[in-house]
Amino acid sequence: MRIALLAPVHTSMYARLLAWRLGRADGIELTDVLLRAPFQAERLRDELRLTTPGRVLAKVVGKVLVGSLSAPREGERSVRDIAAAEGLPGSSLRDVCAAIGARFHVVRNHNDERSLAVLRAASPDLIVFAGGGLLRAPVLAIPRIGVLNAHAGALPRYRGMDVALWPILEDGPPELGVTVHLIDTGVDTGPIVLVERFSLEPGDDHAAVMRRIERIGLELMHRAVLGLRDGTLTPTPQPADAGRQHFVMHPAIAAIAARRLRALAG
Repeated sequence: MRIALLAPVHTSMYARLLAWRLGRADGIELTDVLLRAPFQAERLRDELRLTTPGRVLAKVVGKVLVGSLSAPREGERSVRDIAAAEGLPGSSLRDVCAAIGARFHVVRNHNDERSLAVLRAASPDLIVFAGGGLLRAPVLAIPRIGVLNAHAGALPRYRGMDVALWPILEDGPPELGVTVHLIDTGVDTGPIVLVERFSLEPGDDHAAVMRRIERIGLELMHRAVLGLRDGTLTPTPQPADAGRQHFVMHPAIAAIAARRLRALAG
């Protein structure tokens, strides 16, 4: 199976671990890794259109400067622990590509003409999306199987943004989870490959939940690629009316949800 990987930032631990695992897996050829160029005015405008300046800054610090979402609690296994255990080389995605023999490209964005040209030349069976903005129809049409994404919520019910917080505000136990699905032209409406749901743990806060989502997403994406390679997993279409799209929370509502999450976790 031929694979291309799309990544948001060169320090992303999630993208680096995915590339490292897939680049060494039997029956998989990770041919090309495309990195969206950082620090563009257009990209900053897109981010600010979706969320607040404070959250954009936190994202930059967490993913660009640190490489992961936040510091783990004592005794919590982090993606950095996973990286150390698996011998992740170097300090950037370029270093991983050099170690596994994958071609490395920096593109303005994943939908531009250069990106499309690289992907068409690579002719991948599957594109693994590790982040980096919305993907347009021309990219989605390139791979034989599709474009695989890990969504930070339980599909089909929770589509869209902030889906680790919206369930906290609803009645009953919150439905938290991670879903690996194929991207289509809708918002998190593509066929589902794997879903893993989880419950709150004592002492959880929003940051702890997001770190758990990052770890689960890494494992599910790896399993999904291997299952598609082996033919043991079949993407299942989502019923259109089985969920609804959620939008970015207003900071005041997010603060209420975060407090409620801590109270529910105990």
